[in-house]
Amino acid sequence: MSKVDKIISAMEEWERLPLAVVTMLGPWLTPIMPAYFVAVAIHTHLDAPKPVSVIAGVILEVVGIAGISIATRSYMWNKSKLKSDKEAPFLVAVAATGLYFVTTMLLTVILEFAPNLAKIAPGLFVLMAVSSGLILVLSYMQKEREREAAEAKQERSKNKRARRDKGRDTTGTQPADFGALTGTGTRDRAREILAVRPGISGSELGRTLGKDESLGRRLKRELVPEPVTATGHANGAGEAS
Repeated sequence: MSKVDKIISAMEEWERLPLAVVTMLGPWLTPIMPAYFVAVAIHTHLDAPKPVSVIAGVILEVVGIAGISIATRSYMWNKSKLKSDKEAPFLVAVAATGLYFVTTMLLTVILEFAPNLAKIAPGLFVLMAVSSGLILVLSYMQKEREREAAEAKQERSKNKRARRDKGRDTTGTQPADFGALTGTGTRDRAREILAVRPGISGSELGRTLGKDESLGRRLKRELVPEPVTATGHANGAGEAS
């Protein structure tokens, strides 16, 4: 890489840093202006104290962000959830968030352009309180769904491990360590394993011996006699004759 390419690469790296900062801070700084105008409108037209007006403006914007968040989480949950998981009420979240934004816009417009209608402002505040409470409940319900899904996933993993362990021990008498077998040769070790676990597959026998699966299948065919059929011949003998 030439010096020019290194300089360009370094400049691109420095460019990414302010872009990342702006991307993270921008969405959080944007609500400041709407909150300011709402606070000014409440203070000017409703004669509310400045601290109350500021608190009201901040609350309105924070609840709006929370409504968008729960609506997005509900949508993504319904897209990625399992069939056994409960469905999130996405439309209810959208309706609650929409009601909140509509009442906020009406409140701002009425106070700025129709101050003579300021008498209905308390009713709009009640509607916003209802939608805010609904958003809070939806957020709590979503956390419960996510918690239940996490617990169900852990339970499925636990059951899967139990079935896998049960499959490894079909007789219930499997030694904890096959490395303690007394046989010195591969065939002797295979014979001891088959004596303890006659139902073991040839492939698993090979893996237990630390050998190839094909060797395990061959050893099982050689060490375990084929079952005798009703005609007195071993399986395959009749076909050979």
